[in-house]
Amino acid sequence: MVKFMLGSGLPDNLLLLSLGFIRSDVIPADGRNSRRFFMPPEEIAQKLEQCVRTRSFRKRDFSLQELSEKVSIPERYLRLYFKNELNTCFRQWRMDVRMEEACEKMLSEPDRTVLSIAHELGFDDLSNFHRQFRRATGCTPNQWRKSRSS
Repeated sequence: MVKFMLGSGLPDNLLLLSLGFIRSDVIPADGRNSRRFFMPPEEIAQKLEQCVRTRSFRKRDFSLQELSEKVSIPERYLRLYFKNELNTCFRQWRMDVRMEEACEKMLSEPDRTVLSIAHELGFDDLSNFHRQFRRATGCTPNQWRKSRSS
């Protein structure tokens, strides 16, 4: 359609603007309502790292929408970032972050129970935490803790 209209006699800039496009390749990240959006992957990674430091992902039902609002990046671009840059999806990324923190807590707080760590990270039941931990590390939380403390 755009090709057809480009030959209509309207100046290209005016035509593209009327269709909601702009010529520049880069639009600032705060231009949330714009149709085009660009942010370098390094900047997205940096914003995600800042979000991880706030521990927002601990909430059991922390969603992609909440992450999007927190880091001021549209959901569809976060999905693309996870897919293209990290070869994963949001849910798996969130689980990986939780498991990483679980490992850190089990090492730094050896007297703390696995159940209390699981609850702190947003897991409602211990069996689900065990299943996810085994999937991530290949062993149960207690086996993992024992192998690291030796």
